Amino acid sequence: FVAKADTDLFNDASKVALVRDGERTVITMASDYRGEPSEFAMVIPVVDVPEREQINVANPGLIEHLDQYTAPRLVEYHDEDPCNRIQYRETLAMAAPQAGAAMDAMAEEAEELGVTIEAEYEVGEYDILILSAEESDGLITWLNQNGYRIPDGAEDVVGSYLKQGMKFFVAKVNLERHDGAGFLRPIQVAYEDEDFMLPIRLGTVNSPGEQDLVVYAVTDSSSGPVGIANYDEVTWSAETFDNDCLFDEEAQGSLDAYMDGKMDQAVEAHDGAAWMMTYTWGPAKCDPCPPGGPLGNDVLGQLGFEGAGEDAQFTRLWMRYTPEAATQDLVLYNTGTFAQSQLRYIVRTDGLEQYFPV
Repeated sequence: FVAKADTDLFNDASKVALVRDGERTVITMASDYRGEPSEFAMVIPVVDVPEREQINVANPGLIEHLDQYTAPRLVEYHDEDPCNRIQYRETLAMAAPQAGAAMDAMAEEAEELGVTIEAEYEVGEYDILILSAEESDGLITWLNQNGYRIPDGAEDVVGSYLKQGMKFFVAKVNLERHDGAGFLRPIQVAYEDEDFMLPIRLGTVNSPGEQDLVVYAVTDSSSGPVGIANYDEVTWSAETFDNDCLFDEEAQGSLDAYMDGKMDQAVEAHDGAAWMMTYTWGPAKCDPCPPGGPLGNDVLGQLGFEGAGEDAQFTRLWMRYTPEAATQDLVLYNTGTFAQSQLRYIVRTDGLEQYFPV
C-alpha cells in the first residue's frame, strides 16, 4: 500500500485469499487501510497485463467468512478429563476503459519519464492502471507527480521487480463511484504464471514495524496443503505453544493475547520472520463449525475456484515478519500429501475453565 499526499498509512496486517489451479492463480486482497477513501491507493507487482475480465471486486464479507471458518477455535466442552482428547489433533492431523484528454495527458507525461500505461480500467469503485517502466526512478516520480506518496526506500525494491520484467497494478478509489461506506471492497485479480509466489517486499517500505500476513489458500485436494518454502516454519511445539495439556486462563490471558505472544517469541527465535500453518481441511466440512459454517461452492466460486468443495483443500497460513527480515517474496508450494488439522483450544465447563491445544 502507498499513501496519497501526506497521510500516514499503516500496513501492519494483510489478508490475502489465493486460489491456485495448475498455473492459474486468483488472488483476493483485503485492505486494512484506515483513512479517507480519497487518500487510498494500492500498488502491486504483477507478472503480466491482466485483461478487464480478470479483475473484479469481491464481497467484503468474503474474507471475513474465510477468517471465521479457519481462525483458531475456542470450544467449550464439559469433560472431567480432557487430556485424553489430545490425540484428536493427530487424527485430524477478487468496465470500460477511461478516455478523454486527461488520460492522454497522463500517458504523455508518463512516456516522458519512461513509464507506459499498459491498460486502464474502471472496476467497481476503483480506477485501475497497469504500468510498466524503464527504471524505478521514473516510475516513482510519475506516481508522486500524480498524487501518490511513495515511502522513502522504495526505489531498490521497485527496481528489483522491474528487472524481473514485472508490471505494476495501481488501484485508486473513484469517489464518484464509491458509496461512502466506511470500508473498501477487496480487489481480485486472476493471472497465469508458472511460479507459485506472492510478492510482499513492496509492502514493507511503509511498515511501522512487524507485519502480519494471513493467506487463505485454496488448491485442488490432490495437491495437498500449501506451505512457504523460503521462510522458517514453526509448529505446535515448545518454541511456540506450551506442551502442557492444561494451563490457567487467568495466567495466560485471552486466546488472542496468548497466541500473539507466542508468535512474537517464534519470530524472535527465527531472525525476524516465521510462519505457521494454523488450519488445513476440506472446505466442505468443519469440526467444530464456526457460526458461518463451512465454505459452500458459492463461496469457492467467488474466490475463483472452479471445482466443487469436495475437490478442494483449504489452508490458512499465518506469517509475521519485520521489514529487515522480509528480503524475499514468498515462494509457495503444495505438500502433495493429504492432511487435516486445526489450531483449537478447549475450555472446560466443570469450573476449571482452562484451555489446552489440540
